[in-house]
Amino acid sequence: MLRKPQLAAAQAQLRAAKAQRDQAKLDLSRTHVRAPYSGASTALHVNVGQFVTTGTALADLAGLSPLEVSLPISAQWRDLLADPVIGSEVRLTTESGELVDAQIVRSAPVIDQSSRQIHLIARVDSQSAALASGDFVTADIRGKILSDVVKLPREAMVEGSAVWRIENERLNKTPVDVAWQGQEYVLVRSGLAEGDVVNITPLAQVTSGTKVSNIDDSAENNAEPVESTP
Repeated sequence: MLRKPQLAAAQAQLRAAKAQRDQAKLDLSRTHVRAPYSGASTALHVNVGQFVTTGTALADLAGLSPLEVSLPISAQWRDLLADPVIGSEVRLTTESGELVDAQIVRSAPVIDQSSRQIHLIARVDSQSAALASGDFVTADIRGKILSDVVKLPREAMVEGSAVWRIENERLNKTPVDVAWQGQEYVLVRSGLAEGDVVNITPLAQVTSGTKVSNIDDSAENNAEPVESTP
């Protein structure tokens, strides 16, 4: 037989339990699980009956909207991009060799501080069976057309902004204006005239006026020093 204090405590516990139940029902009625966009589920991270809280990852989704590809562009290529680059066409090549057409729709607003690269975003308008989310691709992007430039191997450069021009069998250090330089070759905008002969053979310590001779008479742009003083 319960005494009045015990009965009151039990009734209070019952009321608290009913309040918790009612709150749980209210919370459940207010709970909606929605994906942020239309897509297909690629992985589930929860099971039936599992307790989850706000922020718990439930699933991975692959969007059904047109695919977008992030294309990192290094600093050395930035100045050679077409102007404007937004809206230009790009040809993507998948790892299996399939070709997919895309269009550059925007660029990332900031430069990657670690790699110093910018990222162009290309959109694939058609649902191509050759390309799926997560695929790796290479991209061919239309660049500027540079006219009146001279293409030289990178080995021809001296201190990054000059070349050894050969004149009357002697070296002449000539400053040049480099429009672009890559790992294998450079494009020179000015400083050389048509018919100039440029040394492309790495040389030791030489100075302007050093007499040289061709290593191969059939290759006028290869030379070697034959004396250390003029």
